[in-house]
Amino acid sequence: IENTVIYSGTNQTVVAPNTGLLAYHNLIINGTGAIFPSSLNITDNLTLNQSIDFTGKTIAMTGMEPQIISGAVAPAFNNLIINNTFGGVTLATNAAVNGTLTLTSGILDIGNYNLLLGANAVSGSFSASNMVVANGTGELRRSYTGTGSYTFPIGDMTDTVEYSPITVNITAGTFSNAYLGVAVVDAIHPNNSSASNNITRYWKVKESGITGAVATIAAN
Repeated sequence: IENTVIYSGTNQTVVAPNTGLLAYHNLIINGTGAIFPSSLNITDNLTLNQSIDFTGKTIAMTGMEPQIISGAVAPAFNNLIINNTFGGVTLATNAAVNGTLTLTSGILDIGNYNLLLGANAVSGSFSASNMVVANGTGELRRSYTGTGSYTFPIGDMTDTVEYSPITVNITAGTFSNAYLGVAVVDAIHPNNSSASNNITRYWKVKESGITGAVATIAAN
């Protein structure tokens, strides 16, 4: 399927194609007020150059080739499904998933961009072939409104593709527009000068909007 659909008008409804195709290939939104159906499959790239109201919507990235989510604005998805084992999906913009990010199959590489998760966060069965790749300068972030624990299903593709999740349990603190951001680096920590007493990766954890944060952390 090699069609590219560009919506450039105002208040246009993005309808499911009626040509016998199951999904859009390239979908580019340039116009304001585009209205999406309740669910939509994208089999190649999704480019959003205008703000979209994704309330109640589910976008599924279901390609058979590497896919990219990009654009001039940072999308705030409701539900986002990653179902691509042919190179996965790469973020080329900051993004948020306010509902549920479902990793059905394949990786989501956030690269040097930040992905903010809502309360439902990530659903799926995680592994080196089914995870969020967070080994760039970007962070996988999760909103926090109070204490609690969450396991971030992250890994890296630096040399070998490896799944190395991290669990952060915030046990105390005052929260205001708070989030926690994590990433992983496939290297010995630069402050560790020992040639024998080391592990070959380290995790970065950053909090924002949490005063007096206390947490326990377990990384694998």
